[in-house]
Amino acid sequence: MQLKEFENLILNSVKELINKIIIKNLKPKIYGKARIGATISDYFEDEFIKISNNHKNIKNVRGAEKSNTKSSYDIIFSFVIDEINLSEIILIDFKAIKKDGSDSNPDIGSVKKVINLIRNGSFYILYVYYMNELGFVEFVKNNNEYSKLYFLKDVSSSFRRTPTNQLQVNVDALPTYRTRTRKEFINLFILKIKQSHIRAIKKSNDWLLALASIQDEISIKNENIENNLLDKLKKLYNKVFIFLIPSSKQYSLSNILFTKKIISFLINSLVIMDNVFRSVILICGCLDLISLIIFNLA
Repeated sequence: MQLKEFENLILNSVKELINKIIIKNLKPKIYGKARIGATISDYFEDEFIKISNNHKNIKNVRGAEKSNTKSSYDIIFSFVIDEINLSEIILIDFKAIKKDGSDSNPDIGSVKKVINLIRNGSFYILYVYYMNELGFVEFVKNNNEYSKLYFLKDVSSSFRRTPTNQLQVNVDALPTYRTRTRKEFINLFILKIKQSHIRAIKKSNDWLLALASIQDEISIKNENIENNLLDKLKKLYNKVFIFLIPSSKQYSLSNILFTKKIISFLINSLVIMDNVFRSVILICGCLDLISLIIFNLA
């Protein structure tokens, strides 16, 4: 048996089971809007475990813990060929695609997940895409198929790394079969990650170079605005100061009450000001006014 035949046997075996699950119930009773994809994955996990119970090649099937939302797989099993004493660990990651979201780019796992998988001696991650109607769960065909399956090693070369270190690929991107299975994929994988980090470093360096001029620009802009504000506050202070100082040291009750209103106005103005420095200026002005009033009342 050639390697491609072996991989096709895995794909066809899993696809047969997935299609049985879907066709058996095109409208499963799955409700809820929050994390609906995770709920559908749980449904597939439970049904897959049941339906594969007596399968000739698919053995030791188990699903991820329902509470573990960060699991690297939805289902894990051993694909066994007893005649040649072969057993290969296979991971399945279910991907829900909405009928009107064919141009989406779902995550297909983190960079760290893929590296750890290969480090631990495994290699095959099988992505199972299925489509459901928007608003309720109903499995529908896309390109005359209920499901789309391929291994990570055959992912389209258009896949990319995001700034959050996740791998993404467009759902419509066709897989590319790679004959030199591990070597070819690993080389492409490392190249993609390296290119992504180089772009990120360049972007960071561009920002670092620009920060000095940005700081000067916004500092000058802020200084002009701040000086304009302080000039206006100074004029307001002078007007209030002239108005409050009478020709005589005798204050009438009405003047005192009006002075209190002016002070209240200045204090209340602090509440709506969002700049701490401006608030400090007004507080100092209020304290000066209060000192002058006390002096004149003395």
